[in-house]
Amino acid sequence: MKKIFSTIMMLAMIIAALSLTACSSSDDDEEGGGVNTSFLVGTWKVLDEEKYIQFKNNGTFIDANDTDVHHGTWTLTDKTLLLKYNEEKLVMTISIISISNTNLTMKSLSYYFLSNPSDVYEGDGNTLKLEKVADSAIEKYLK
Repeated sequence: MKKIFSTIMMLAMIIAALSLTACSSSDDDEEGGGVNTSFLVGTWKVLDEEKYIQFKNNGTFIDANDTDVHHGTWTLTDKTLLLKYNEEKLVMTISIISISNTNLTMKSLSYYFLSNPSDVYEGDGNTLKLEKVADSAIEKYLK
């Protein structure tokens, strides 16, 4: 339980540390208000941090930094990204503010643990900016 709390706190601190004002939607966003899934697939680096998240075509993701590597599954509906972390049994709901081939801005909306899904916690509401990098950038954390 301590590791789960530590992971949530780490994510909250990263999001809080990178708190920025929201940008308008990119011209590259998919028409009709949804997000083009092909833009999301790939490896993203959190700006000013050594933290990466890699979204794969098969609906899985890897979230890695110099101390932790987490695996899970993702689904995308319109502009809402749902991340289910395997190890922590954690589910996060994230709003995609804007996305293009090279930049991603998102905001944590809520999270809960599968052990108690009725206890939904509100996200901090801060935005997080990421840039797309080569898939090989995350490899050093996977060894």
